[in-house]
Amino acid sequence: MLSAHIISIGNELLIGDTVNTNASWISRFLTEKGIRVGEVRVIRDGYEEIRRAIGEALEQAALVITTGGLGPTRDDITKSAVASLFGTSLVMDEQVLEHNREQFKNRGLPFIDAIRDQALIPQGSEVLMNRLGTAPGLWLSRNGSWLAMLPGVPHEMRHLMETGVARKIEECLEGSEVRVVRYLRTAGVPESILS
Repeated sequence: MLSAHIISIGNELLIGDTVNTNASWISRFLTEKGIRVGEVRVIRDGYEEIRRAIGEALEQAALVITTGGLGPTRDDITKSAVASLFGTSLVMDEQVLEHNREQFKNRGLPFIDAIRDQALIPQGSEVLMNRLGTAPGLWLSRNGSWLAMLPGVPHEMRHLMETGVARKIEECLEGSEVRVVRYLRTAGVPESILS
């Protein structure tokens, strides 16, 4: 049975400024696909923390999904940490670069370096195009495990899960056992008696 770990990245999650709705949504999505979620972690925007958490998760689970740290600000360092973990460098993806240029042109906004840099991806990544924003989703594999890196913006994350990641998961599940979850709804009986 395929197992998954979810890593939510962002200081805003740890200080209680933002509720981590992404992790619960992804957990439900994966469960419906027959994948067992073994762990959910929330970590800060720290280079070593990101590198360590993703490395450990890839050793323990077949699928690791991260959210956050892909944006245009200085603390968005997930791609750099992953490139280091995978022993590769960041390279420019021309399709993402053109997509981001078009988005800013259509909005009448200046195209700044921070948005240009969102088209940098770890070499060897498969791009999952984000039609709703400027940070692409990324798909990588290492030693038989898969890593999906997604933006932390909830509607962008859900869009990428339902389009790109769902397709990749179906490929991964070919020939694997899946977990089936059944819900029994009861009324009027205390939980202590049911168990």
